Amino acid sequence: MQTPFLSLFGLGKKKCRLRHNSFIRSLFTLLLCVFLTLLQTMATNAHEFNIEMTAVPREHVKDVLRALLHSIFFHRLLVNVTPREFVVLDTTVSATDNRDVEHLIDERAAEFVQNVCSSHVKQGKIAVLFYEQRDKKIWFQFSKAKELVCWERWAITMSLAQPTNEQERQKMQRSLQQQLTQCLHDILKLANNHKEHIPSIKTVDGNPFPYHLYYHNQNHGVQ
Repeated sequence: MQTPFLSLFGLGKKKCRLRHNSFIRSLFTLLLCVFLTLLQTMATNAHEFNIEMTAVPREHVKDVLRALLHSIFFHRLLVNVTPREFVVLDTTVSATDNRDVEHLIDERAAEFVQNVCSSHVKQGKIAVLFYEQRDKKIWFQFSKAKELVCWERWAITMSLAQPTNEQERQKMQRSLQQQLTQCLHDILKLANNHKEHIPSIKTVDGNPFPYHLYYHNQNHGVQ
């Protein structure tokens, strides 16, 4: 038979476990908020360039997105690469032969298309961030920690449309070709005219500047 003391002891243990679980959840939420704030702070002083395309038929979303992303990496992947070209909508696109970049672009473009084309969203956004790795001094430690500081951000906004007849489809495709040509020209111009903020290259081993590619749409948020 359980004594009143043991019953109270068991009840106390349950309360302690509940408080412990609540504390863990609160701590996790706090750390998540700190992490998100840190990411936002890292990108605060970054140069930002915006590329926008409108009335993009869903059937062309993936190819057009790949073209824009490859063009950005072609001008900002500051490593020795062999340039190559491919054609999208009769427009020549410059790209690198970097397999990691190509795999990342293909993966993100496929995810982007899957999310925007499988729902009723009318707009999708995707961004490329380039970082510099710096030494961060911590006052209570003798060693130095590393931190990533974003120095450039490219934001692509793509508004989607769906033609209702053949005449409208041809009209949209002509407009899309013109937009793509103009956007590729804008990327070239922006990359060439804004170089003063690019950090010094401090290593010859691999890519000197880490990068991240994420997308956002109205239904799914940041991915």
